[in-house]
Amino acid sequence: MRISCCFVPMFYKIVLTLIILLANQPEKQITNLSTETMEKKDIIYVFDAHCGWCYGFSDVILHFAEKHKNEYNFKLLSGGLITGERVGPIGAMSDYILKAIPNLEKTTGMKVGQAYIDVLKDGTRVQNSLIPAKALCVLKEMLPDQEIMLAHKVQELQFVEGKDLQDQVTYIDLCKELGLSADDFLMKFESSEYEQKAQHEFAQSSAWGIRGFPAVVLDRGDTLLAMSNGYTNLSSLEEKLLIAENFKE
Repeated sequence: MRISCCFVPMFYKIVLTLIILLANQPEKQITNLSTETMEKKDIIYVFDAHCGWCYGFSDVILHFAEKHKNEYNFKLLSGGLITGERVGPIGAMSDYILKAIPNLEKTTGMKVGQAYIDVLKDGTRVQNSLIPAKALCVLKEMLPDQEIMLAHKVQELQFVEGKDLQDQVTYIDLCKELGLSADDFLMKFESSEYEQKAQHEFAQSSAWGIRGFPAVVLDRGDTLLAMSNGYTNLSSLEEKLLIAENFKE
Protein backbone atom coordinates (compact mmCIF):
# COMPACT_ATOMS: atom_id res chain seq x y z
CA MET A 1 0.00 0.00 0.00
CA ARG A 2 1.11 3.56 -0.72
CA ILE A 3 1.19 6.69 1.36
CA SER A 4 0.01 9.75 -0.54
CA CYS A 5 1.62 13.17 -0.72
CA CYS A 6 -0.21 16.14 0.74
CA PHE A 7 0.27 18.41 -2.25
CA VAL A 8 -2.98 20.09 -3.30
CA PRO A 9 -3.35 18.25 -6.67
CA MET A 10 -3.00 14.92 -4.85
CA PHE A 11 -5.56 15.55 -2.09
CA TYR A 12 -8.44 13.79 -3.74
CA LYS A 13 -6.31 10.66 -4.23
CA ILE A 14 -5.34 10.41 -0.59
CA VAL A 15 -8.33 9.18 1.36
CA LEU A 16 -9.02 5.80 -0.26
CA THR A 17 -5.33 4.84 -0.26
CA LEU A 18 -4.85 5.67 3.39
CA ILE A 19 -8.09 4.08 4.56
CA ILE A 20 -6.90 0.84 2.96
CA LEU A 21 -3.45 1.29 4.46
CA LEU A 22 -4.77 1.76 7.96
CA ALA A 23 -7.22 -1.09 7.58
CA ASN A 24 -4.24 -3.39 7.15
CA GLN A 25 -2.73 -2.23 10.45
CA PRO A 26 -5.16 -3.58 13.05
CA GLU A 27 -2.79 -2.83 15.90
CA LYS A 28 -2.97 0.90 15.16
CA GLN A 29 -5.36 2.87 17.36
CA ILE A 30 -7.25 5.60 15.54
CA THR A 31 -7.24 8.88 17.44
CA ASN A 32 -10.49 10.82 17.80
CA LEU A 33 -9.34 14.22 16.61
CA SER A 34 -12.42 15.96 18.01
CA THR A 35 -11.76 15.12 21.65
CA GLU A 36 -10.10 17.58 23.99
CA THR A 37 -8.02 14.82 25.53
CA MET A 38 -6.42 13.59 22.33
CA GLU A 39 -2.72 12.78 22.48
CA LYS A 40 -0.15 14.60 20.40
CA LYS A 41 -0.01 13.43 16.81
CA ASP A 42 3.15 11.89 15.37
CA ILE A 43 5.40 13.37 12.72
CA ILE A 44 7.55 10.58 11.32
CA TYR A 45 10.93 11.32 9.76
CA VAL A 46 11.88 8.55 7.33
CA PHE A 47 15.58 8.64 6.56
CA ASP A 48 18.66 6.52 6.00
CA ALA A 49 21.95 7.01 7.81
CA HIS A 50 23.87 6.68 4.52
CA CYS A 51 21.68 9.19 2.65
CA GLY A 52 23.58 12.39 1.83
CA TRP A 53 20.42 14.42 1.27
CA CYS A 54 19.18 13.30 4.68
CA TYR A 55 22.37 14.74 6.15
CA GLY A 56 21.68 17.91 4.18
CA PHE A 57 18.15 17.95 5.60
CA SER A 58 19.41 17.71 9.20
CA ASP A 59 19.28 21.43 9.96
CA VAL A 60 15.77 21.72 8.53
CA ILE A 61 14.28 18.80 10.48
CA LEU A 62 16.09 19.76 13.71
CA HIS A 63 14.68 23.30 13.60
CA PHE A 64 11.25 22.01 12.60
CA ALA A 65 11.19 19.49 15.46
CA GLU A 66 12.36 22.06 17.99
CA LYS A 67 9.66 24.51 16.92
CA HIS A 68 6.85 21.93 17.05
CA LYS A 69 8.00 19.66 19.88
CA ASN A 70 5.10 20.72 22.12
CA GLU A 71 2.54 19.98 19.41
CA TYR A 72 3.80 16.67 17.97
CA ASN A 73 5.77 13.58 18.82
CA PHE A 74 8.71 13.29 16.43
CA LYS A 75 9.54 9.71 15.45
CA LEU A 76 12.43 8.35 13.40
CA LEU A 77 12.11 5.50 10.91
CA SER A 78 15.08 4.04 9.01
CA GLY A 79 14.20 3.37 5.39
CA GLY A 80 16.84 0.87 4.26
CA LEU A 81 18.57 2.64 1.38
CA ILE A 82 21.48 0.20 1.12
CA THR A 83 20.40 -3.40 1.62
CA GLY A 84 20.67 -6.73 -0.20
CA GLU A 85 22.63 -6.49 -3.45
CA ARG A 86 23.38 -2.80 -2.82
CA VAL A 87 25.58 -3.62 0.16
CA GLY A 88 29.23 -3.23 -0.80
CA PRO A 89 32.22 -0.88 -1.00
CA ILE A 90 31.42 2.81 -1.22
CA GLY A 91 33.76 3.05 -4.20
CA ALA A 92 30.93 1.87 -6.46
CA MET A 93 29.21 5.21 -5.80
CA SER A 94 32.17 7.45 -4.97
CA ASP A 95 32.34 9.35 -8.26
CA TYR A 96 28.61 10.08 -8.19
CA ILE A 97 28.70 11.23 -4.54
CA LEU A 98 31.78 13.41 -5.02
CA LYS A 99 30.13 15.17 -7.97
CA ALA A 100 26.90 15.65 -5.98
CA ILE A 101 28.53 17.17 -2.87
CA PRO A 102 28.92 20.75 -4.22
CA ASN A 103 25.21 20.89 -5.13
CA LEU A 104 24.21 19.37 -1.78
CA GLU A 105 26.28 21.93 0.13
CA LYS A 106 24.98 24.84 -1.96
CA THR A 107 21.34 23.76 -1.67
CA THR A 108 21.29 22.83 2.01
CA GLY A 109 24.06 24.89 3.59
CA MET A 110 25.43 21.74 5.27
CA LYS A 111 29.13 21.04 4.85
CA VAL A 112 30.68 17.65 4.22
CA GLY A 113 33.91 16.99 6.09
CA GLN A 114 37.23 16.30 4.43
CA ALA A 115 37.45 13.05 6.40
CA TYR A 116 34.36 11.74 4.57
CA ILE A 117 35.72 12.91 1.21
CA ASP A 118 38.89 10.93 1.95
CA VAL A 119 36.73 7.86 2.62
CA LEU A 120 35.04 8.33 -0.74
CA LYS A 121 38.35 8.64 -2.55
CA ASP A 122 39.68 5.52 -0.84
CA GLY A 123 36.54 3.65 -1.85
CA THR A 124 37.01 0.48 0.21
CA ARG A 125 34.59 1.07 3.08
CA VAL A 126 31.52 -1.17 2.99
CA GLN A 127 28.09 0.43 3.35
CA ASN A 128 25.08 -1.39 4.79
CA SER A 129 21.99 0.42 6.09
CA LEU A 130 21.15 -2.37 8.52
CA ILE A 131 23.96 -1.66 10.99
CA PRO A 132 23.20 2.03 11.68
CA ALA A 133 19.47 1.28 11.63
CA LYS A 134 19.96 -1.37 14.30
CA ALA A 135 22.14 0.98 16.34
CA LEU A 136 19.48 3.67 16.13
CA CYS A 137 16.79 1.24 17.30
CA VAL A 138 18.85 0.73 20.44
CA LEU A 139 19.70 4.41 20.89
CA LYS A 140 16.06 5.48 20.45
CA GLU A 141 15.09 3.14 23.26
CA MET A 142 17.86 4.43 25.50
CA LEU A 143 17.13 8.10 24.80
CA PRO A 144 13.40 8.53 24.15
CA ASP A 145 12.07 11.79 22.68
CA GLN A 146 15.44 12.58 21.10
CA GLU A 147 15.08 10.59 17.90
CA ILE A 148 15.70 13.46 15.45
CA MET A 149 18.81 14.52 17.34
CA LEU A 150 20.10 10.94 17.28
CA ALA A 151 19.68 10.71 13.52
CA HIS A 152 21.72 13.88 13.10
CA LYS A 153 24.42 12.73 15.52
CA VAL A 154 24.86 9.43 13.68
CA GLN A 155 25.06 11.14 10.30
CA GLU A 156 27.60 13.68 11.58
CA LEU A 157 29.85 10.80 12.56
CA GLN A 158 30.03 9.74 8.92
CA PHE A 159 29.55 12.86 6.82
CA VAL A 160 31.67 15.19 8.97
CA GLU A 161 34.06 12.99 10.94
CA GLY A 162 34.41 10.21 8.38
CA LYS A 163 33.72 7.45 10.91
CA ASP A 164 32.58 3.98 9.91
CA LEU A 165 28.90 3.33 10.63
CA GLN A 166 29.56 -0.41 10.31
CA ASP A 167 31.90 -0.33 13.32
CA GLN A 168 30.26 -0.70 16.73
CA VAL A 169 33.10 1.36 18.27
CA THR A 170 31.59 4.37 16.47
CA TYR A 171 28.42 3.99 18.54
CA ILE A 172 30.28 3.27 21.77
CA ASP A 173 32.00 6.65 21.39
CA LEU A 174 28.61 8.26 20.73
CA CYS A 175 27.16 6.63 23.86
CA LYS A 176 29.96 8.16 25.90
CA GLU A 177 29.30 11.57 24.36
CA LEU A 178 25.59 11.30 25.20
CA GLY A 179 26.14 9.95 28.72
CA LEU A 180 24.67 6.54 27.89
CA SER A 181 25.91 3.16 29.05
CA ALA A 182 28.11 1.57 26.38
CA ASP A 183 27.65 -1.83 28.02
CA ASP A 184 23.86 -1.54 27.82
CA PHE A 185 24.13 -0.44 24.21
CA LEU A 186 26.33 -3.38 23.23
CA MET A 187 24.14 -5.93 24.97
CA LYS A 188 21.14 -4.80 22.95
CA PHE A 189 23.03 -4.10 19.73
CA GLU A 190 24.37 -7.65 19.61
CA SER A 191 20.93 -9.23 20.08
CA SER A 192 18.78 -10.38 17.18
CA GLU A 193 15.81 -8.43 18.58
CA TYR A 194 17.15 -5.09 17.38
CA GLU A 195 18.06 -6.40 13.96
CA GLN A 196 14.44 -7.50 13.65
CA LYS A 197 13.29 -4.04 14.75
CA ALA A 198 15.45 -2.46 12.05
CA GLN A 199 14.13 -4.84 9.41
CA HIS A 200 10.59 -4.00 10.51
CA GLU A 201 11.31 -0.30 9.95
CA PHE A 202 12.59 -1.04 6.44
CA ALA A 203 9.43 -3.02 5.73
CA GLN A 204 7.21 -0.23 7.05
CA SER A 205 8.89 2.36 4.85
CA SER A 206 8.50 0.08 1.83
CA ALA A 207 4.85 -0.64 2.64
CA TRP A 208 4.17 3.08 2.69
CA GLY A 209 5.62 3.37 -0.79
CA ILE A 210 8.48 5.64 0.25
CA ARG A 211 11.28 5.31 -2.27
CA GLY A 212 13.15 8.57 -1.73
CA PHE A 213 14.74 10.02 1.37
CA PRO A 214 14.38 12.17 3.37
CA ALA A 215 10.61 11.89 3.81
CA VAL A 216 8.32 13.42 6.43
CA VAL A 217 4.93 11.92 7.25
CA LEU A 218 2.15 13.33 9.41
CA ASP A 219 0.06 10.76 11.26
CA ARG A 220 -3.25 12.48 11.97
CA GLY A 221 -4.66 9.40 13.63
CA ASP A 222 -7.26 8.77 10.95
CA THR A 223 -4.99 9.42 7.98
CA LEU A 224 -1.30 9.39 7.07
CA LEU A 225 -0.11 12.26 4.88
CA ALA A 226 3.30 12.61 3.23
CA MET A 227 4.51 16.17 3.77
CA SER A 228 7.74 15.71 1.82
CA ASN A 229 9.58 13.05 -0.15
CA GLY A 230 13.06 14.32 -0.92
CA TYR A 231 14.87 17.40 0.35
CA THR A 232 12.79 20.49 1.08
CA ASN A 233 13.52 23.72 2.92
CA LEU A 234 12.04 24.79 6.24
CA SER A 235 9.47 27.25 4.88
CA SER A 236 8.15 24.66 2.44
CA LEU A 237 7.92 22.06 5.20
CA GLU A 238 5.92 24.50 7.34
CA GLU A 239 3.55 25.09 4.44
CA LYS A 240 3.05 21.36 3.93
CA LEU A 241 2.27 20.91 7.62
CA LEU A 242 -0.41 23.60 7.45
CA ILE A 243 -1.92 22.02 4.33
CA ALA A 244 -1.90 18.56 5.89
CA GLU A 245 -3.49 19.73 9.13
CA ASN A 246 -6.26 21.56 7.28
CA PHE A 247 -6.98 18.83 4.77
CA LYS A 248 -10.64 17.80 4.80
CA GLU A 249 -11.90 14.53 3.35
